[in-house]
Amino acid sequence: MKRNVFFPIMGLLLLAASCTREEVGPQGPEGPQGPPGNANVEAVIIVNQPFTFNQLANVYQVLVDVPQITGEILSGGTVSAFIAPANSNNTSWTALPGRFSTEITSIPAVHFDFQYSSGSATIYSVTNPAFGNVDLKIVVAAGN
Repeated sequence: MKRNVFFPIMGLLLLAASCTREEVGPQGPEGPQGPPGNANVEAVIIVNQPFTFNQLANVYQVLVDVPQITGEILSGGTVSAFIAPANSNNTSWTALPGRFSTEITSIPAVHFDFQYSSGSATIYSVTNPAFGNVDLKIVVAAGN
């Protein structure tokens, strides 16, 4: 019995004694310069925009001119949209598509979506955004 306990304990002691802490070597040389990044990002803020009802599409919408959305952006870049209540000092934005609600409990939450084409963006909702005008942030980023 002593022999059955002796060998496992000795094995653990030898294993623990053979472990050493690795020393960290000096800092290696700096690597080569990477490829240039893409700094072609532009945010356009459009304030106090009213919704209008588009009877043909049966949606409430805000159509805004965004000349930064070009054919180049359409083929290789990206566009993001954000919404905030008008005159909110742009302190909190909701990314689209998304659900937007106010602190007024009698006004229901509204789901917004957006689409864009060359030179413009449209933010729309199938329900009436009863809380009034909105501020929009359209972010346009070119591809590499």
